[in-house]
Amino acid sequence: MGEAGLTIGGAVIISFITWTVLFWLIFFLQPHRSYRWNGRMVACIHGIVISLLSLVFGIWFNPSPFTEPGSESNVYEVLVMVICLGYFIFDSFWCLWSNVYGKETNLFIIHHMVAFAGMVTSLYLGVSGTETNSTIFLAEVTNPLMQFRWFMREVGLKVHNVWYEINDFIFIVTYLTLRVGLSLYLAYCEVIHPQPTDIFKFLAVSFTVMNIILSVGIAQFAYRKYTVMYKDIKQWNNTGERQLCVKDYGQLRNGSTTFDREHGD
Repeated sequence: MGEAGLTIGGAVIISFITWTVLFWLIFFLQPHRSYRWNGRMVACIHGIVISLLSLVFGIWFNPSPFTEPGSESNVYEVLVMVICLGYFIFDSFWCLWSNVYGKETNLFIIHHMVAFAGMVTSLYLGVSGTETNSTIFLAEVTNPLMQFRWFMREVGLKVHNVWYEINDFIFIVTYLTLRVGLSLYLAYCEVIHPQPTDIFKFLAVSFTVMNIILSVGIAQFAYRKYTVMYKDIKQWNNTGERQLCVKDYGQLRNGSTTFDREHGD
């Protein structure tokens, strides 16, 4: 890799510094906000930017990652991975420092390390940029919705607020559809195709397993949330009262899953 490796390494360091500076800039502009708020602002900005870039350069203008994986990476795919890798380094340090995910911090760090390994391997070998960018898109497209959810709770927009509920629904559907369903299919295509190397097949399976583990809490939360909501609506239609929702949402919060605890419910 030689000189090109040094150039990419330097670009990753610049990316890491840029995300770190952005965090402190946001903190300077709104010092009344907590470190957690400012860190999530950076996460939200990264999620939006990298989702758009990875969609354009990893899926839209490239060969299909489902039928032609393992091809040589182009400069745009490398750019997306450099930007994302610098952020993941920043976010890993921030997660450890702020303990933002509480007891689940180690799980999210492992998730970050699997993603980190995939991007570093692709950058080092110079191949599989298309499916790596596609994986970045599938992993990050739901991140802004998760951050919006947290922001709305922080400013007092919680259950029964229409925007909060719309955001929750879109997040749950897109997470389970894209990050689990489509990600699983992408991993399958990677494994059965002869061109990608074994290391990328292993990483594809590893990342999908991590997505499934993280999705368990979200699926449990979605089941309980919409079961309670259905009972609420049914009772409301029958009696014209909304007393049930207060009781049942209290039960929903007391029986929280990983997703509830770490993301606000």
